[in-house]
Amino acid sequence: MGRKSELRFAFDLIANNFRGHAAFYGSSGMGKSSLLYLLTYPEIWQEQGQDYSKSFIVYLNCTDINPFTPYAFWKEILILLKDEVEDNDELEALIDEVLEGETIEKADIRRILKKIGQQDQDKFLLLLIDDYDSALNPNVEYTEVEMLAFLSEFRNLAVDKKVRRHLRTIVTTFRRLNELGPKLSRKWFTLV
Repeated sequence: MGRKSELRFAFDLIANNFRGHAAFYGSSGMGKSSLLYLLTYPEIWQEQGQDYSKSFIVYLNCTDINPFTPYAFWKEILILLKDEVEDNDELEALIDEVLEGETIEKADIRRILKKIGQQDQDKFLLLLIDDYDSALNPNVEYTEVEMLAFLSEFRNLAVDKKVRRHLRTIVTTFRRLNELGPKLSRKWFTLV
């Protein structure tokens, strides 16, 4: 109810191979999480004229990662992605290989996105990241330097010309991204 324009906006981004990243912000109870959940329903995709089968959809609420660290974030993303690709032995094996490592680096995620593209040029990973604010707050195990590195690497994946067509990201926060976290130039938060 009342989310038609937001849904159209989200699906316009999802349909765009090169500009598929957005952030929705607002106070608690505004329906941000509900909007992300709607994006997981095949019926909603069909209503919007989109092919649900072309996506691997991963929903993650960052507040479930406590304390937040980049490793914990990517590990949870990959565990959830593995559930999505359960009939794809090749992709599942690659995810297992990455999960067995002691770290999860940007290069690992790039390899997975490349594999998605090698298997089907039109297939992509849709990350629905709720309460992304947690990624913008240092904690005992997550320093400001680590936060800056994480944000930089995440953005780099979104704009990487070799894999960006296989990644879409929609995040929710309680305030605009440029009002949260470190003070960075505007170009850091320009959605590509």
